[in-house]
Amino acid sequence: MAGQEAVGLVGHNVAVGGNALLLGQGNNATGAFNLSAAANKVTVSIADSTGKAVASINLGAMAAGTQTFSWNGTGTNGAQLTPGTYHFKVTAVGANGAAVPATSLAVVPVTGVALGGTAGPLLDLGAGLAPVPVSAVQQVF
Repeated sequence: MAGQEAVGLVGHNVAVGGNALLLGQGNNATGAFNLSAAANKVTVSIADSTGKAVASINLGAMAAGTQTFSWNGTGTNGAQLTPGTYHFKVTAVGANGAAVPATSLAVVPVTGVALGGTAGPLLDLGAGLAPVPVSAVQQVF
């Protein structure tokens, strides 16, 4: 992707490898993951910055491939949690009861582009994530 095309990603959300989940003020947080095979039961566990579990989402059965989910920021106690960066883990089980591998993808905003360099354009991301090459983008939202 050329520099001009990379600049066009500024202001969009992209899915890159990672498990960050950004909860804004009054907004839902979006996460994504890639399932290696279809799963009968998919659960997303959400933790705060200290690693303490704060919420869990049962997504039910899902097909193989890239999937997204939305979290409304409500904790297990029913209270609205404070905006910030949370982390998630996906657990998936197939029809035979065996674990289905899932790769977590952080859905984060592109805040800027650094042009040049040997690897081509680098995308500056929100949530304090390190810049990534355009090739690291799995999906654009």
